[in-house]
Amino acid sequence: SHLLWIVTREGIDIFDPHMAKVLHYLEMSRFGSPISAMAEGRNGDILMGTFKGELFRVDGGNGRILSRLDPFKSSGLQRKKITSILESNNGDIWINSTNGLFRFIPSSGRIIRREPDSGNATEQEFQIQSCQDMQGNLWFASDSGLDCFSRSASFFRHFPLPEESGIEKRSSAYFFMLADRTGWIWIATERE
Repeated sequence: SHLLWIVTREGIDIFDPHMAKVLHYLEMSRFGSPISAMAEGRNGDILMGTFKGELFRVDGGNGRILSRLDPFKSSGLQRKKITSILESNNGDIWINSTNGLFRFIPSSGRIIRREPDSGNATEQEFQIQSCQDMQGNLWFASDSGLDCFSRSASFFRHFPLPEESGIEKRSSAYFFMLADRTGWIWIATERE
């Protein structure tokens, strides 16, 4: 539908380029907590994460909440703010939170925390941005660089930040990630 979704303090707005208008779409009160992350799901629905760690699936056509999940609570984990969401091609939902990176498997309700690799990460590290490339590999920006989850081999590979990059080693330095059709991974950072 080519709509641009915008999260505001009051709720969710959409920009319709055909009408050249911004329209108020959903009230924030419907979610019980402010929206902290949003992504398009693999079927065109919208995934929304909250400051309280809840996950909503919303019909992009009519704004109806299709499901409300509390993956942290149902797994006995402490709820934390969701910083980004990514639904992989196989339907797993990868949740970046201030508590780490989690893989949520909706079919079973299981949630798996990705433990930092020894030598590559610290306990304080958390991934804050993510994207999926054309081959289905998942990319995550973290304090120490980029991590790629290989879809074909089901393992993580770490790419440290080179010292000469000028990017400070903290997750808040990353604002956005995008994988383009040619295979490049684009990352918006704080670097001046």
